[in-house]
Amino acid sequence: MWAPLSGANQVIRPSATGLTPADLPGLLAWVDASQIVGLVNNDPVVQWDDLSGNGYHATQSTASKRPKYQTNVQNGMPGVKADGVDDEMQFNNLGTQFAGSVGTAYFIFKLNSQAQWSAAGFTTLGVDIWWRYAGGGNQGYMGPLRQTRLNGQPATMPTIGAYIAVLTSDAAKYYYHENGVTRIDTVKNWGICTNPRLFRDEETNRAPFGGWMLEVAIYNQAHSDPDRRSLEAALGAKWGIAVV
Repeated sequence: MWAPLSGANQVIRPSATGLTPADLPGLLAWVDASQIVGLVNNDPVVQWDDLSGNGYHATQSTASKRPKYQTNVQNGMPGVKADGVDDEMQFNNLGTQFAGSVGTAYFIFKLNSQAQWSAAGFTTLGVDIWWRYAGGGNQGYMGPLRQTRLNGQPATMPTIGAYIAVLTSDAAKYYYHENGVTRIDTVKNWGICTNPRLFRDEETNRAPFGGWMLEVAIYNQAHSDPDRRSLEAALGAKWGIAVV
């Protein structure tokens, strides 16, 4: 298990624009592979510490389900690699912190020729979601921050490359943005389970992720387009991901 340096000695690596997830309102949890200390290449990640200070760490108590810390994954920085079989991490009790039934989630990840996958659950417990489903025409079956998934939305999803995915559920609408492009704009259908997962959906043995998670930031507020675009630009500059 690792922990970031604490107090005055902790150094948060800024983006190229100087903006970090801590600068936007409503931050609940923030994990960043570039801030991991104390691990070497291919070490298992027991706890991925929450940099927000709220204590919502991503954890995995079962040794066989722990993803691995890997170096030099994207733009010279490390990532947390899932095996595509059963690796997962949970944010325990994070889902209890959304009293307003609105939220925003930023997932920065990298794929390497994965046909079907779900980068994270973050939906109602038991819902079967696929960010990309090869058996369904390579469409998305998007569901994070929803009660039910959106079958066939988006119409296509990627298999390779690095991405900044932003999901927002505000007072009326639900949005999915990918590298700055709006790919879903529909009516909200708010839902989140108590202990949302990374690398898996919220139903057993569905859509395991086999790529790298680079950074995740979760908020209990719906971010405005200007705020979202500012953070997307900062994260894109940091991780070397082109954002429209």
